[in-house]
Amino acid sequence: MKTIESTSNKEIKALCKLHAKKGRLTRGQFLVEGMHLIEEAKEAGHLLKVFSIEPLDLGVECVLCLQPVLNKLSVQRSDASCIGLCSMVQGRSDLGDHVLLLMDVQDPGNMGTLIRSALSFGFRTIYYSNGCADPYSPKVVQASQGALFHTLLQEVKMESAIPALRKDGFWVAATALSAYSKFLHDVHFPKKTAFLLGNEGSGLPLSLIDLCDACIKVEMDCFESLNVGVAGSLCMYSCFIQNS
Repeated sequence: MKTIESTSNKEIKALCKLHAKKGRLTRGQFLVEGMHLIEEAKEAGHLLKVFSIEPLDLGVECVLCLQPVLNKLSVQRSDASCIGLCSMVQGRSDLGDHVLLLMDVQDPGNMGTLIRSALSFGFRTIYYSNGCADPYSPKVVQASQGALFHTLLQEVKMESAIPALRKDGFWVAATALSAYSKFLHDVHFPKKTAFLLGNEGSGLPLSLIDLCDACIKVEMDCFESLNVGVAGSLCMYSCFIQNS
């Protein structure tokens, strides 16, 4: 079994470039930390290699590393025990009946939460804009708890993605607070439904809202708006319940 003892090792230096989005896109790979995410990657067929403090039998090459080496690969503050090298999720032709559209969702926690909720409620196709937090960044991967391995993640231009979905028979609803927005509990969701969610601070541009079939909002007892991760999760849950 191969062992790496130096933080100056060429392979380790190359893998450290995956800490940046450019490096991840160049190689089509990213890193995950901890056994839960590693096992999710393995189950989905995306685990390529494991770097560990002790031998692990996961059906892929396991490289033993001294603690300083693992810590160099890690983005956590505490000592790392195992890190997995994974391939990015590839696209597929079948979108399913439910699609989530994310426009400039910038907070990694929100991005990860929405990916996790999307998988839980049957929205296995997720389109995201270039202005979103990178779904393969460590914070998003951690927040998704491995859900991203079981979804289709695709960067798109919303101006063309929304009309394309509507042409394919999808009913596309924007989530926004406006005088003509329908309350979530009043909406009957068609079999093929897509939700469009916007930026945490500025929401959705009117140009995109106008491309959609409807505008919806979550009814509340008080307060003005919800966190985008919570609002999106409620919308997907409501659609899931109606179609179950």
